[in-house]
Amino acid sequence: MIRKNVQSSPRPRSIIIPTRKGDNIHTNIQVPVGKRKRLKLTHIFLFFVTLVLFCSLLAVALLHSHFGNTAPAPRGIHSSTFTSTSADKSKPKLVLHVGPRKTATTSIQQSMLYTELTKRQHNIPSPDNDKIDEMFKKDNYTIVWHGWSATEQISEQCFQKLHPDPSKDKCDYTLWNQLLAKYDDAYQNGSHVLQSEEAFSIIPRTEEVKKILQKLKEKWDVHIILVHRTLDSWIPSMFTEYRLPGVYRKTNRIWKKWDYIEPRQLTFPQWFDMMWPTLDTVEGDPLGTKEWFEEIFGSQSVHVMEMILPDQKDVTLRFVCDTLDEISEAPNACKFFTKRKKRIGKRNQGQILPLNEDLIMMKGWHKYLSSKLHHMYPDEDNGTGTYYNMIDGKRTRMKICQIIERHQAALKFIDYMSSKNLTFEKDMPRVCMNDEMTAKLANRTYYSDKTMALSPRSYDEIYNSIKGNFKFCSVDVEKV
Repeated sequence: MIRKNVQSSPRPRSIIIPTRKGDNIHTNIQVPVGKRKRLKLTHIFLFFVTLVLFCSLLAVALLHSHFGNTAPAPRGIHSSTFTSTSADKSKPKLVLHVGPRKTATTSIQQSMLYTELTKRQHNIPSPDNDKIDEMFKKDNYTIVWHGWSATEQISEQCFQKLHPDPSKDKCDYTLWNQLLAKYDDAYQNGSHVLQSEEAFSIIPRTEEVKKILQKLKEKWDVHIILVHRTLDSWIPSMFTEYRLPGVYRKTNRIWKKWDYIEPRQLTFPQWFDMMWPTLDTVEGDPLGTKEWFEEIFGSQSVHVMEMILPDQKDVTLRFVCDTLDEISEAPNACKFFTKRKKRIGKRNQGQILPLNEDLIMMKGWHKYLSSKLHHMYPDEDNGTGTYYNMIDGKRTRMKICQIIERHQAALKFIDYMSSKNLTFEKDMPRVCMNDEMTAKLANRTYYSDKTMALSPRSYDEIYNSIKGNFKFCSVDVEKV
């Protein structure tokens, strides 16, 4: 076989790469052959860098989805504090609705949770009791009721007596253990627990109480639900709540007829000055309650729900279908409450609370009593509350309530003002918060809005809504 000597062609020193400008070939670039290997290595390096970055992002996404990333919050729940999952999904959920007070807690309880209590204590027909329990059981929830009084006693008999030194600890754990036993019954059945009790918002905020509550996490995936009501709306409602027991007995629904020495006979500024130092502890305002439970269970376990939304969707419906559903789905309960047409009416709706009128009547009575006291004599046999009076030269015994009936006098004063076309807001002298008080409330409300509200307001907007508003004033009884 004859092999021809074929001379190989010389290796080219460069290659020609056409480039484009727009749609037309513009020029040719000559790339030296020596650089082709470097170009290939650069492309390979960039490919691997891109691949590593993609894998890293994918790993981060998977970790977040597994360990509890922040889920989109339903309407009425602040997205910065709302999370859909907890770090440990294996534990049953203990969901505590802690109020606070004056944030539709009673409406939520009466509408869907403590239906038997509603029927028994408030004499309000609560429809479909058995169906409500059945729906929650289908969603694997056990409703636990312990009551305001019992929870308050836990605070008084145990939490307030805890001490860092065990030898000085005087806590009576009986009632607390009874509540834990109710939780344990549900735990044994693998059920979640739902409890609504606003008294949790005013328990002592000490390190010892914190440690007791943190022990709940040993068994439970604990979640806290609280309702946000703007502070400048919450404060006047709390003032009414403070004054009400001085004029009305809730237990038997009777307006007080006498009780003339009453420490709750305060004007709004007097009450505000007394209450403010303990606003975020003893009073348990929404912001203070949120911060306290975040300190115990972490921000991811605290869920804030707006009390009022522009769409006016029922707060009890949002409680089940939005907030509770995001913690652990409750589709059966949500479906039931969505279809149910009957609703529990608002408490005290249409009820007249003559707080300013009562202040005037009581001040007038005190002046009258002091002017007549020199010819009134205490009844030595009957004790306080009954007097002898000189009528037509005769010593006649009579009770104070025979002289004036307090609530009826206030109602008659309302009729009198109406007949004269007078109002407290326009025609009566008033006593309001001073500039320092107004600034305190505006600052706290502004911070509370920023932290909790879906639509925070500016400081000026808040301040102007408070300054001179009659909600933050009382009638000036001295001038009247």
